[in-house]
Amino acid sequence: SLDLKKVKLVLNPLKLNLSAKTLGPKLIKQNKYLELENIETKISLKSLISNEFSIEQVEISSKSIEISNLLSFARLVYQIPELIIFEKIFDVKGYVTSNIKVEFNKDGSLKDNYVFAGLVQDTKINFSKNYNLTKLNLAFNITKDNTNIENFKAKLNNLNLESNKISVKKTNNEYLIKGNIENKFIELNDKDFLFIKEKIFPDLDIKKIKFNSKNEFLLKINDKFQLTDTKITSKIKIQKAQILKKINLEEIFPKIKNDISFLNHEIDLNYKKDFLSINGKGKIIIQKKEDLILYKIEKYKNKLVFENVLEINENPLIIKLLNYEKKDESKTIIKLNGHKDKKNKINIKTASLVEKNNKIEIKNIFFDKNLKIEKFDNINLDYIDKDNKKNSLKIYKNKNKYTLKGDYFNSNNLIENILFSDQDSNFFSKDFEIDLNIKKVQLDEEFHLNNLNGNLFFKNKELSDGNLIGYFSDDKKMIFTVKTIDENKITTFFIDYAKPIVKRYKFIKGFDGGKL
Repeated sequence: SLDLKKVKLVLNPLKLNLSAKTLGPKLIKQNKYLELENIETKISLKSLISNEFSIEQVEISSKSIEISNLLSFARLVYQIPELIIFEKIFDVKGYVTSNIKVEFNKDGSLKDNYVFAGLVQDTKINFSKNYNLTKLNLAFNITKDNTNIENFKAKLNNLNLESNKISVKKTNNEYLIKGNIENKFIELNDKDFLFIKEKIFPDLDIKKIKFNSKNEFLLKINDKFQLTDTKITSKIKIQKAQILKKINLEEIFPKIKNDISFLNHEIDLNYKKDFLSINGKGKIIIQKKEDLILYKIEKYKNKLVFENVLEINENPLIIKLLNYEKKDESKTIIKLNGHKDKKNKINIKTASLVEKNNKIEIKNIFFDKNLKIEKFDNINLDYIDKDNKKNSLKIYKNKNKYTLKGDYFNSNNLIENILFSDQDSNFFSKDFEIDLNIKKVQLDEEFHLNNLNGNLFFKNKELSDGNLIGYFSDDKKMIFTVKTIDENKITTFFIDYAKPIVKRYKFIKGFDGGKL
């Protein structure tokens, strides 16, 4: 029912209808009412004379009213799905100025060509305990199968959002939501970033981030209001981000910080159901000074594919096993290309390190979930180590075992690491066998071996069986054997020149010029 004040009547003889307009009325239904700006009604003269239902059209303009009151009242009049969503799912507080236009059939029923348009101002929507949308302002236009939103501005927690246009279209039994949204530079902490972290970056411990973004999205929701499909395309600029370090990398990056910083990154992000693609580059601070990183990451269901390039400039890098140490002032480029499966096993198809004339390459290496080596195809080593010695080796898989072959190797720490170490060979997860054939092996500054040949077998992460033989320049020998019977290991070591061994172990004295 209506509580009317003055009514103005205008006769339209050419259209055979009568217009009635009233200012400041109240719309009343089931003890609820709305204060309106005006109501304008068009009445058919022909239907009126024939004593039939004569209202052709009603247009209602409201004052600025509370959205919760408008939603409740509108549902009493017309069951619009969009209104049901807002009233039933979200706690909405704010104000709206609207214009509703409806038309009637000759039997008095409403036509489905309604138009509901207006402005939303200073509105708050509580999505959940952790996420609130505040300072919401927008213009909307709702028809039977389409909803258009323009000039959208809002604040999601501490994130300011803007959009030129968002549209909702009903097709069959689902709703298609598409549009664009952007945010200017803003700094978020780990709590503000929780939703994005959970959905897109679950493995990253993000401490804080300052960024802006431009995004286009497409969502599909079924008639039960369940999200069935998502597509997001984003261009993100990260001014600064800090991520807490989870992996112990001190042995490789000796000056590594507790948190890693990303500076001035440009990222292209594409997301759709079960698939995520990230392409980006920018500065990274792992140690004291800035380095450059380029990355391409694709995630499909539980498989993660990556292509990364790290350019290390004025920072150190150490590979202890190879006696390699990068000079701080030189530039080193590291490339990694591989994937991680649903069991967290990693396959690096290609890995390379290039520093001036130094080059280390690895092909098809597999790691278990604990980052222990399961197997690899080949490793090529061509570098000058920290003792300024040239190393040239190849390690490749030959059927069920590996072959280590090369022209020169500086084994300054080979004896400790392999032959006499009490520690397990903790790099490999499985047993393996390796044949050696190296033309020249440097033991120290004074002594070297020629034609070092033999075989080593590692079982349960330790040297189980093996034999090595090499020759000094005057045909003197070094012989090393290991034999394991049951749980007893028998090791023999013979060398014509004791000095390179004696000087490594203080408990051996008096053999510098003799044999062991």
